[in-house]
Amino acid sequence: MPERLLKKVSRINKNKFRSVIWLLLWLGGTSQLVGQAEFTFSEEQIRPMLDSFEWQHDEVDFRRKASGRLDMLIAQYPQAAYDEVIQEVISISQNHFGERHRVTAFLFHRQGILTFLDGEKSKEEALVLLERALEIREELLPEAHQELLHSWFLVGLTNLRLGNYEVSMAAFKKGVELAKAANNCELVSNYLQRIGRIYYDTEEQELAEAYHELALMEAKLCFDFDDPTLANYYFRAADVCTATDPNLAQDYYENTLLILERGNNQDDEMYQDASINLAGLFIDQDKIQGPLRVLSSQLIVARNNEDEERLEIIYENLGAIHRRLGDYQKALFYYQEALSIRKEYYYEHSAEMNYAYHNIGEVFQESDDFEKAAFYYQKALFSADSTFQNPAYLANPVIENAVLSTNFADLIKDLDFKGSLFLEWYRKDKDREKLEVALAAFERATDFMYSKRSDLIGEGSKLSWQEQLFPVLEHHLEVLYTALPFEGFTGIEEKIFQLMEKSKALVLMESLVQQQLEVDFPSRDSLEGLVLKKQQRFAESQRKLLEKEGGNNQIITMLQAKIAWLEAQSTLKKNLPQQANDFINYNVTAYTDLSSDLLMEKHAILHYFVGYHTVFVLLVTKKGWQCHSFPTNTLIKKVAGLRTLLSSPTSKLEPFIEISNQLYTDLIAPVSKSLEGIEDLIIIPDGVLSALPFEILLTEKTGSEKNFGDLAYLFWDYQITYAFSLATLKQQRSQSSVGRNIAFLGFAPSFENSGAAVLPSRACERNTLAPLLENAKEVKAIQNILGGKIAENTVASKQNFLSKAGKAKIIHLATHACVDDNEPARSRIFFTDDHLYVHELYNLPLQADMVVLSACETGVGNFRRGEGVMSLARGFAASGAPSLTLSYWSVSDQSTSEIMQFYYQALKEGKPKHQALQAAKKDYLLGQEDVRSLHPYYWAPFVHFGDYSSLRKNSFCGAYCSLRWLAVILVLLLGLWIWKSVKARTSL
Repeated sequence: MPERLLKKVSRINKNKFRSVIWLLLWLGGTSQLVGQAEFTFSEEQIRPMLDSFEWQHDEVDFRRKASGRLDMLIAQYPQAAYDEVIQEVISISQNHFGERHRVTAFLFHRQGILTFLDGEKSKEEALVLLERALEIREELLPEAHQELLHSWFLVGLTNLRLGNYEVSMAAFKKGVELAKAANNCELVSNYLQRIGRIYYDTEEQELAEAYHELALMEAKLCFDFDDPTLANYYFRAADVCTATDPNLAQDYYENTLLILERGNNQDDEMYQDASINLAGLFIDQDKIQGPLRVLSSQLIVARNNEDEERLEIIYENLGAIHRRLGDYQKALFYYQEALSIRKEYYYEHSAEMNYAYHNIGEVFQESDDFEKAAFYYQKALFSADSTFQNPAYLANPVIENAVLSTNFADLIKDLDFKGSLFLEWYRKDKDREKLEVALAAFERATDFMYSKRSDLIGEGSKLSWQEQLFPVLEHHLEVLYTALPFEGFTGIEEKIFQLMEKSKALVLMESLVQQQLEVDFPSRDSLEGLVLKKQQRFAESQRKLLEKEGGNNQIITMLQAKIAWLEAQSTLKKNLPQQANDFINYNVTAYTDLSSDLLMEKHAILHYFVGYHTVFVLLVTKKGWQCHSFPTNTLIKKVAGLRTLLSSPTSKLEPFIEISNQLYTDLIAPVSKSLEGIEDLIIIPDGVLSALPFEILLTEKTGSEKNFGDLAYLFWDYQITYAFSLATLKQQRSQSSVGRNIAFLGFAPSFENSGAAVLPSRACERNTLAPLLENAKEVKAIQNILGGKIAENTVASKQNFLSKAGKAKIIHLATHACVDDNEPARSRIFFTDDHLYVHELYNLPLQADMVVLSACETGVGNFRRGEGVMSLARGFAASGAPSLTLSYWSVSDQSTSEIMQFYYQALKEGKPKHQALQAAKKDYLLGQEDVRSLHPYYWAPFVHFGDYSSLRKNSFCGAYCSLRWLAVILVLLLGLWIWKSVKARTSL
C-alpha cells in the first residue's frame, strides 16, 4: 500500500481567526468595538491624544499605548461607526499635523489593521491603507525605526493573505534588512520565518527549510532556551521538514515540548499541537501505543475546550492508529468524525476535505470494499482540483486546467492511491477496465510529477521531490508490467523504458546540460557567473562548518550563503531563454532513438529499477527488448552479504560462490538467453545495486573450484560498463572538451603519520591516514606509459591540483579517500596537505575526458532515491568528467598499483575503457602466483562509469606528441626534397 503522511496541526494559515488573534497580540492590545454611545466628539477632545502620540512616538512601547488609547476611543461608539470614528481622527490629525506626518501614518496603519481584521471587508482595502502608512513612514522615519519595521511586516502579511507571494516576499526581505540594521533579532527571526513559509506554500522545499532553519538559528541567539518564543521557531521548522526529514522534525517537536515543559506551559496550545504532531510521526513509523496514550489524553482536553480544530486532527490520527491495527470499524468512526467537523468549517474544494475523503477511502480499500474506496478517492480528487468534477473513474484532473486547493504532492498521492486501488481490484476480478483505470491514474500522476518538477529550483528540492514520490513510479511500473501481455494496450514497452529512465539521475543530467548551455548561450555569462560565485561561497561556508569552525554563527553564515545561491539559481532560471529552459527540462526520448546512439550489434543495455517491493529488469538489444521482475525482499540482504565478503581478503570461498550465483540468478539469468552473441554490457544500476560490481557475479555454481581464480565470473564473458542513466551516458559521449595542455595528470600524495602502522590499504582507519607505499610508483609507471605530468609527495597538494586539474585530459588520483556513513557530507578525498569534500567536487571546472579515482570507496555514499549514490565519483561527474573509474570498497595499495598499470597499458593500445579494465583484471589474475591474491577483494573493486569509448592516441602525450609528429613530418618532407634534388641532378 502506498503511504501518505498524516495531516498535522500547523497553526499557520489554518483559519483567519487564529491568525487574527496572533496578530492582535503581536501588535499589543485588542480592540473592543462594541459600545453604546453615539458618534460625537470635537477636534479639541482629540488633539491631546494626538499630541501624546507625537511625544511617545519613538518610545519602545508606543504602539501598545497608542493602540490602547485609540481602541478605548472607538469602543465608546457603536461597532458600525468605528470606520467613521477612525476616519474622523485621521482627518483631525491631517489638520493638526499635516498630510504627511508620522502620527497620521500611525492612524492609517491602525485603520489598515482594523480593516484587515474585519471579515466583511476586503484585504485589498487594508493593503491600500497600510501602503499609504508605509509611504509616509519611509519618507519621515529612519530606516531602522520600529514603526517602519512593523509597516513592512503588515504590508508583507497582507500581500501574503492576498496570494501576492513575490510582493510579500520582497516586503519581508526588506524587513529583514531593516531589522538587522536595528539589531532587532526578534523581528529578523520573524521575517525569515515568514519568507520560509512563502517558499513552503509555493513548494520550493529546499529554500523553505533553509529559511526556517535560519530563523531558528537567529532566534537561538535572541531568546533563552526557556523562552516559549523559541519553542515557536522549533515548532514551525518541524512543520516544514516533516515530509522530507521526519527524524529532524521529531527532534524539533521534542525540543518544542521540552522548552514549554521547562516553563510549565503544558497548557499552551502549541504544546498540544506539538504533542499531536509528534504522535503522528510515531504513527507513520508504526509506533502505536505511545501515540494512542497521548492522543487519548489530548482528546479529553479538546472535547472539554470544544476545540474542534484540534479535535479533527486528533480524530484523524486516532483513525490512522486503528487502521494500522486492522480495526477498520473504529478507524472509520474516527475518520468520519473528522469529516463531519470539516464540513462545518471548510469548503468542499479545500485541502482539509481532500484529506478527509482520502483517509476514508483508504479504510474502505484496506477492508476490501473497493467500490466505496473508489468513490471516496474520486471525491478527494474533486476537492483537490475545483476544475475537475467528472465522476467517471477513467477521468482525472488535467494539468493545464488544474486549480488546486492542496499541494501538487498530495494530488499526485491521491492519484497514486486511486491507481493502486484499481490495480488491486483488477487482480481480484480480472476486469480489464479496472486495469485501464489504473493506467490512466498513474499516467496522470507521473505527468503531474514531472510537470511540477521542472519548476523546482534547488537540487535539494528536486531530490526531496523525487524521493518523496518514488513509490508512485514503482506502482506505475507494476501496472505497466501487469498490462504487458495484453493486446490493445499500446506503447507499454516505450512507457516502461521512459519511466525507468525518468527515475534516474535527472539532477545529474541537468548539471551536464547546464555546462553545455555555457557554450550555447553565452549571453547569460554574467548571471551564470553570479550563480557560480554564490555557489562557491556556499561551498566555502560548508567547508568551515564541516571543519567545526565558528559554531552557531558559522551555521548562520552557511545558511545565508545557501539561500543566496538558491535564490540566484531561481533568478537565472527565470532569465533563461525558452530554448535553454527546454534544454534543461530534459525529456527522455523514445528508447529506440536513445539506444540507437549507444547500441551496436553486440551490445546490450541492462536497466534496473529497485523499488520498495519489486525489482524490474529491462534488457535492450538491437534485436528488441525484454522485461523481468522479482520481489525486492531478499535483494538487500544478499547484496549486503556479498559486499561484506568482498570487503575482506580473508572471507571464505563457499559462501561467496553461493551468494554471488544467487544474485546472478535473480538479476541476469531470466534474460540470459537474449544475451547470446552479446559481448558488451551497459548496466544502469539502481538502489542497492549501485554499489555492486556485476563483474563478480557467477554464471554457474560448481563445487570443484579450489580458489577464487577459477570461478565463472561474469566479466570473463562480457566487457562491462556502467551508467547513471542512458540519458547521462548519451550526454557524456557527446561532450567535447577544449583547452587542455596536459595529456595525463597523476597525483600521488604522501601521508607521513608518525606512530601509525603502515596499512596495506588506501582506507581511512580510525581517522588515521597511513603512508602509501605504492601510489608514487603507480603514477610514475603510468607516466612511463603515457607521458604527461605527475605530482608526488608534498607537490601533490590541494592547491596544485586545483590549479592544474582544469587543464588535464586524464586525471589520476592515487590517494586516500574517506566515506563517512554517519555524516555523508564529510566524505572527502585527500591530498598531501588538505582534502576536498564531496560538495566541493561539484564546483571543479574540469575539462578532462577521464578521471580515475585510485582510492577507497569512491563509488559509494549516501543513496538518494531517484538520483543514485551521492559519491565522490558522482561529484566529479557533475563537474563535467564524462568517464570515471571508481572503487566500491577499501582497495589494496599493491594490487591497485598493478591493476592500474595494466589498465593504462590497455588504454594506450586503443582498447575502449571498459574493455581495457576487463583486460587489466584478467592480466592481474593470470599473473598471480599466490592464490590469496586471487580474492576479488584485490582486483574487483574498480568499475567504469560513463563514456567507454577508447582514448585518441594524442590523449597520451598531448601537445608534446603533436610537436614531435610535426618534427617527424618536417624531416620526412626535407628528406623527400633532398632526394628529389639529388635525383634531378643525377638525371642531368
